[in-house]
Amino acid sequence: MKYKKEILFYIPAALANKNAIGGQVTAAKGLLKYVTDQNLDFDLIDSANATGKKYIKRRIIIFLEFLKLIMFSLFFKYRVSIFFKSTVFGLLLRYFPAIILKIKGTKTSIFFRNSSILNASSIKISLARFFLKPYDVIFVQGSHLKSELIKLGFREEIIHIIPNWLSPTFINSKNYVNSNIQSEIVRFVFTGSIIEAKGVLKIIEAVENDSIPNKQYTLTFIGDGLLKNKLEKYCAQKKIYNINFLGTLQHQELIDELRMHSVLLLPSFSEGFPNSVLEALAIGKPVIVSGVGEIKDTVQDNYNGFIIDPYRSETILQAMYCYINDRKLVNLHSERAIQSVIDRHNWKHNCYKLLCALDIQTLS
Repeated sequence: MKYKKEILFYIPAALANKNAIGGQVTAAKGLLKYVTDQNLDFDLIDSANATGKKYIKRRIIIFLEFLKLIMFSLFFKYRVSIFFKSTVFGLLLRYFPAIILKIKGTKTSIFFRNSSILNASSIKISLARFFLKPYDVIFVQGSHLKSELIKLGFREEIIHIIPNWLSPTFINSKNYVNSNIQSEIVRFVFTGSIIEAKGVLKIIEAVENDSIPNKQYTLTFIGDGLLKNKLEKYCAQKKIYNINFLGTLQHQELIDELRMHSVLLLPSFSEGFPNSVLEALAIGKPVIVSGVGEIKDTVQDNYNGFIIDPYRSETILQAMYCYINDRKLVNLHSERAIQSVIDRHNWKHNCYKLLCALDIQTLS
């Protein structure tokens, strides 16, 4: 049987669903653009079509996509397959198509993008390990997840680190420049879901315990979530006037607002490598982040930001003090932030590395 096309993709490209956002969507869109620019033939099953739909409709869409994936796997032959997923249910859906493709000689791969599953129950970890067996190549975003998969018994040579990247449109726009601002005060900003898992309660606790005269900084929360209204009311009751809540913004509005701040604050309890951190670094914003997931591969303590313990609010406050007491440090970390993105998160270079790992030669 001859190859129908070079690549079978089952990834969240979100070509028809503009409500689907996030790191996986950004990675999928960037990879598709790179493959298209290289004139490689591919078939695509877009796994983002169900995102944001009501429960029954979402399940119907997922089932139809699964049938399509089975059909493509059974009746066509591909040189390589590239799937994205990190949940146990998602791995289950891809398991049998991956086995079929492997039997037919396809080089199978999966981009396993979320290390939080490894903190799940032993049953879920065992299931994830089983459902990852059919893949010839496993892509991860950083060294932490790679080491965890090796501990689970996977061979080191099949695991390839491919760091996340920004969208090509972001890179080619005015966003991808140093936007560090000169300000009399340090302006901290949080972007994301305002929920406990993102460390927002620890941020408030840190601000409450500060002893800085005249509040020589501001803090802005951008986003929505279960705790937003509660925290707004709490700050008003406690007369914490240097904290502002903006709610949800469109992406470009968010980036424009981010450019007007000095430092990103994101003390999450669990992450892979969040887009918000990557975008902040790319426009010259130092970051105060927890060292979870793959973040420490890019963010170095007191180099382009600070690594804190998200469970100890005093470490958040200490990092904030460093920038408040030394404004030149903001500028120094800002320059290093941009360089860290250029060095590690280059879109074209990382897509090239990914395809090389699958023995597909392209122009670098």
